[in-house]
Amino acid sequence: MKTYDVIIVGSGPAGTTAGYILKTKYNLNVLLVDKHGFPREKLCAGLTPEKTTLLQQEIFGKQTFYLSETNIVKVFYNNELITETETDIPFKVVDRTVYDNQLFEFYKSVGGEYKLKLTFKSIDLANKTVSFFNGDTFGYKYLIGADGAYSMVRRYVCPKFKKIAFIFESFIDNVTNNSIDIHFGNIENGYGWRFPHGNAISIGEGSFSKNKCTIDLFKTFVRQNGFKNSAIKGAFLPYDFVRRPAKNDIFLIGDAAGLADPITGEGIYYALLSGKMIAESIGDNFGTNKIKDNYFKKLKHVHRILKDGRKFKFLIYSPKLQKMVFNKTKGHKKVFAYACDNVISHYNIRYQHFVKAYKNRNK
Repeated sequence: MKTYDVIIVGSGPAGTTAGYILKTKYNLNVLLVDKHGFPREKLCAGLTPEKTTLLQQEIFGKQTFYLSETNIVKVFYNNELITETETDIPFKVVDRTVYDNQLFEFYKSVGGEYKLKLTFKSIDLANKTVSFFNGDTFGYKYLIGADGAYSMVRRYVCPKFKKIAFIFESFIDNVTNNSIDIHFGNIENGYGWRFPHGNAISIGEGSFSKNKCTIDLFKTFVRQNGFKNSAIKGAFLPYDFVRRPAKNDIFLIGDAAGLADPITGEGIYYALLSGKMIAESIGDNFGTNKIKDNYFKKLKHVHRILKDGRKFKFLIYSPKLQKMVFNKTKGHKKVFAYACDNVISHYNIRYQHFVKAYKNRNK
């Protein structure tokens, strides 16, 4: 049985980032494992704010392929256009099948070892081995769970974590759309979207509450946007984070750690960031008992942002407050542009300080 310094379960952006850094910066013996082959289909709206693209370039030193780029944002409430604005900082949209495969190829290009189409089975904590359903078993010194919102590895760290929501998405071919369209009011505690995807659009809907996003509700949303129902696919999304995402030399990153923005649901940035954090924590403290504390220390800033969002999102998603907020902000292009540039593209302003910061922006 072969033993690795680090085994990473899950080869999405979080896993490939961790593996890439552990290999290039620390030259550790790493095995990256995934239940799928690559390229593999990945359901995601694909919106990447500038903080995500900058972080990716910092880590990999390379650019990835983007389907679309736009600085036009439209906000709707109950299907009524509230505002159309232009942001200073454009948004990019990726095809996650292509994007994830490119990051995986970056990992492969530096000699990273990998095994695909292996489905996780169990962990033997006493012997520090991980087993897969095909019969393979490997030893590890450290294990990273990067296996998504419905993480199997997480059961060994935080078995009671159940805060998983659901989204639906369809892709409409041969339709062009040059704006980021966000729809509020159609679904409880969530939103719908229309994003440009090259010569197609992504149309989707999701809720941060369990059982609120139904296929019938989504079909209605698609029809309201003037389209016939296309192939519908669904995916899980965490709506809270794991407070202590490490135990017994097992560490959680990305969606497995619940690291998704509680207002937008955006998770690629936190996948890259947490992958970088755990790689540096392991690499800088390899063989010591300092890794967990170092990782938790790095995560404090991320957890603070997510807590901020959880406190603020009642303004956006509470049915009573939602109507008041959008009535007051209707037609105010600068408000939404300022929010996109300073809270979404970059977290320059804490969610709860946004109103004050906007009022004082020219002082």
